[in-house]
Amino acid sequence: MFKFKGTQTLGAIFIVGAIFLSTSGCAPNLATQNPADRKATLASLGLHSAALNEDDANWRCPHSDNVTLRDSISLGGFDFTANGSFKVCVGRNDDAKFRVRGTTSSGSLCVYPLQVCYSRQSSNCVATNGGALVRLLETPQCAVVSRAPLEFQFNSRNANYMVIVDINFTNDMNRCLSGSSACPPHSEGFVQ
Repeated sequence: MFKFKGTQTLGAIFIVGAIFLSTSGCAPNLATQNPADRKATLASLGLHSAALNEDDANWRCPHSDNVTLRDSISLGGFDFTANGSFKVCVGRNDDAKFRVRGTTSSGSLCVYPLQVCYSRQSSNCVATNGGALVRLLETPQCAVVSRAPLEFQFNSRNANYMVIVDINFTNDMNRCLSGSSACPPHSEGFVQ
């Protein structure tokens, strides 16, 4: 059936066989597995990332990003908001302590602790672009994302909603939350 004429033909057969084996599914396909299977596969491979299990004795963490991008202006795949989505955890023993995982393109971000208003008549309440009616509880805190995750300690224990912006959008966000202008692109969501 096959005629072998020297080592070149035999070498070509080995190369074709190696290509077939490498593309035939010998390695785990993480993209087609469900999240629980991916987590188990990564753990079995020894990849114990902090993202695999952020919920621990000190933090209550959501399973996915809970402060998500609003009003993204994208052109050709470039995100002009300089923002993304974030996972925000709450301290188990301190409701005013938050851990934020995520970054912005500038590498600096500002975190706004907010409380959801349930009536337009509530004082100091404004609507965000995401549709939430909120009030700013205290001065935002900003940080350079030099390590992940970042931790923020606020005074108010009533924060149940958060806005995160790239530091370049803080002046616009301050005007938005004072009710004097529209909100800039930002990430927002419930944190408790």
